[in-house]
Amino acid sequence: MQIWLDTLDLPTIRHASRLGLLAGVTTNPSILAAASQAPEAVLDNLLDIQPGLVAAQVTVNDPAAQLRQARRLAARSERIVVKIPAVGEGFQTMAALEREGIATLATAIFESRQIALAGLLGVRYAAPYFNRIEQAGMDAAVLLQESQQILQRYGQRTVIMGAAVKSAEQFMQCARAG
Repeated sequence: MQIWLDTLDLPTIRHASRLGLLAGVTTNPSILAAASQAPEAVLDNLLDIQPGLVAAQVTVNDPAAQLRQARRLAARSERIVVKIPAVGEGFQTMAALEREGIATLATAIFESRQIALAGLLGVRYAAPYFNRIEQAGMDAAVLLQESQQILQRYGQRTVIMGAAVKSAEQFMQCARAG
């Protein structure tokens, strides 16, 4: 199991890192926009304060623009994982980046089919929004279990990262799903 924090709370990040629990830190456009520093400075700081990966999301929708932005993000550090929304042409962008050796994270996931497709494309990480799935009246734990089984059945390397986890019980449901 891996623990990633979705925050810019530096004391929390440092604490988790010192405990040896932290695999990485994720960001999103909202988190970066709320920071008092430029996004590039925030990413550099996150890379400096912990040894794990840092996930940064593209902010454009056009595939060509996504590729350019993703390449710039990845050029900052080999520890950057580029987040791409798992919708529409985002899959095309993820496939191209993975072929180039740029690690990607499929984000904005609400359905198993998004994870299955990400797995077929060789995407490194897929992040279903656990709490939002539950708020929509669906069983997020079943979605995780089903998706994990599909990836394992077909030998896909994609790692599922339960995102938007809001409670200890949701954390445990993710852990039980593998």
